[in-house]
Amino acid sequence: MIDPRAVLGPGCEVGPYCVLGPLSQVGAGSLLHAHVVITGDVQIGPGAQIGAFTVLGGAPQDHAHRGEPGAVRIGADAVLREHVTVHGGSSEGGMLTTVGDRCILMVGSHVGHDGVLGDDCTLVNGVMLGGHVRLADGVFIGGGSQVHQFVRVGRNAHIGGGSSVIRDVPPWALVWGNRAALRGPNLVGMKRAGWTGGQLREARAVFAELFGPAGAAEPLATRVASLAQRSEGADQNSVVPALVSFLSAPSRRGVVGLPRRS
Repeated sequence: MIDPRAVLGPGCEVGPYCVLGPLSQVGAGSLLHAHVVITGDVQIGPGAQIGAFTVLGGAPQDHAHRGEPGAVRIGADAVLREHVTVHGGSSEGGMLTTVGDRCILMVGSHVGHDGVLGDDCTLVNGVMLGGHVRLADGVFIGGGSQVHQFVRVGRNAHIGGGSSVIRDVPPWALVWGNRAALRGPNLVGMKRAGWTGGQLREARAVFAELFGPAGAAEPLATRVASLAQRSEGADQNSVVPALVSFLSAPSRRGVVGLPRRS
């Protein structure tokens, strides 16, 4: 059932029992499998694949929502598998939820209202992102994990499966657990991205300085300021500029720390 006002780009394929509302815009060459529901202001980029029973543009699950018309934007070549849900934006978050280019949202994953996913993010089966969650480019979240509303996750961070994330995750960090704790830099992701041995050693040292027990006597802000001052003019391929930028930005949730000792 396709509203006559919906816009379908060249070469789109819409499967059986799909329902597309009047503000639906589907990019060229995209494929919608069976039973896809698009409601509200939803734009899907070219080459996307939308799995069966996916719902895009549903109203925010927020008690403060009063029916304002939020929007959803899905990037080019994104893959949303079966039973994915992406809710529209709310008046408290800019009215827009965004999923970037080439993202892969696996079966049953959910993106809450006003979420922002950068490019090349991966959500494994059953991942749940609360409202206002922000993922930078290249974030990987393992199956069954939950991310609390307003949490920020930095570029190329890796969250292990089954984690409950209630604090911000720095770029290139590796975290897992309930509650999720910092385990060090995401060395596997760095190697895949072509980082050298020297850069990996630097990443270990920087993470130890910022988050390790040796620096725990000083507030994190003090350690970040010290690192920023010493590293002015550092190589932009270093982990340092990304960490300093991320940790210096405002945070609603605080930053994830090391595991607590029992």
